[in-house]
Amino acid sequence: MKRILVLLLMIFLALGLYAGGKQAPATEAAAGKKPVTLNVLVRDWVIATDAPFWATKTTMEQKYPHVTIEIEGLGYDDMHNKQQLSIGSNQQLDVIQVDNPFLSGYVEAGLIVSISDMMNRDKKMLEDMLPVYRKTTMWKGDYYGYWLATDTRVLAWNKKFVAAAGLDPEKGPETYDELIANAVKAQNPPDYHGYYVPLGSWEATVEKWLTPLYSLGGTITDADFGTPTKAVLNGTEGVRAVQLYVDMVNKHKIMSPVAFQSDEADEVFWGQKVVYCYDPYPWWSASESGWSMEKYYEHFGKSLNPRFKDGKTATQSGGYLLCIAKTTADAELSWEFIKTVMQPENLLELYIAEMQLPVTASMSKYIGTLTKIVPYYELYLESQKYTHFNPFIPQWAKMLDPIYTAIQKATLQKATAQEALNEAADQINAILASK
Repeated sequence: MKRILVLLLMIFLALGLYAGGKQAPATEAAAGKKPVTLNVLVRDWVIATDAPFWATKTTMEQKYPHVTIEIEGLGYDDMHNKQQLSIGSNQQLDVIQVDNPFLSGYVEAGLIVSISDMMNRDKKMLEDMLPVYRKTTMWKGDYYGYWLATDTRVLAWNKKFVAAAGLDPEKGPETYDELIANAVKAQNPPDYHGYYVPLGSWEATVEKWLTPLYSLGGTITDADFGTPTKAVLNGTEGVRAVQLYVDMVNKHKIMSPVAFQSDEADEVFWGQKVVYCYDPYPWWSASESGWSMEKYYEHFGKSLNPRFKDGKTATQSGGYLLCIAKTTADAELSWEFIKTVMQPENLLELYIAEMQLPVTASMSKYIGTLTKIVPYYELYLESQKYTHFNPFIPQWAKMLDPIYTAIQKATLQKATAQEALNEAADQINAILASK
């Protein structure tokens, strides 16, 4: 399904169905002269709690009797596909949720409008967004979205398996060499393997691989947050990051075979199929099973990600932004909807339910509350110091296939890491050249 999403976005980019992406004018409805409906299309999980979206709907409909707000929540692929098809056929959408790596692509395809005038007018909103996130709401000098929430990735381990191997169950490995040594010692295949990270044909495979790449200071292109001219992922850093996976699979034999079959880290880890796991969050399963936080801490450990001996600690963040669609009926009301959603008291319920991290300074007053309710929340906050984002390139969605294919070819020993990445680099260069 994600390939369909990529195809749709590339079609809009290639055909140039929309030009520009500047701010749409407000209609007379903002002044209450006629009824207006705002259509909000977001992910299903963000509307599973009353706040912030349903609460915002109630607040605004009470404030503006002429306004009706329709909210729809869909899965990842369905949401993006419907956004692109609806806006592409000039159907009204007003506020949409956009995955942060796709923001520049949405701008270039003319699917969303600039909110620069609103951000510059509402200085408190602009200044409230933490600087590291503020940068990734801009494209070619304009703001196009407001960060809703984010997360980071950390390492987790099964304390029972680690302790049984005579290792310290309270301490995570600091380097990849230490991770490999511990995983070799602690695993007991086929019952459980030493390590899991996704290696299949998924976006998650690329996102998780960015962490070892960033540990070495590598990048995908020569300008991951600008206007790239060529791929550089086949340099020394990229080759070493892929070779790490190759050795985990073939030399040290610690990689779970599930890595090629599923990108659901939570299920793999909760199912006790691995010792160490990158980026699982089994708290949902644990809490549904009646576990207390104390029991959770007894069973699972977490730490910052390991690094290369000559590298730096690194992690990767995902997240979503709220944007105003090109086909909005009323840009000002859409902006007010976004501002209301982003009030700290509205966000708290969502952040607790989904273990999200703050993107605004105003959420800092709830850090104590979140720390008491969400396991390892302080660790996730600390990991924000070391986070990186997916390349901010309009063609990023189209680059995923060559990258995860290269990772697969190398780990399955159908090519060396260098050969596989050279091929990926050639494909990415072709993508960059076909603007």
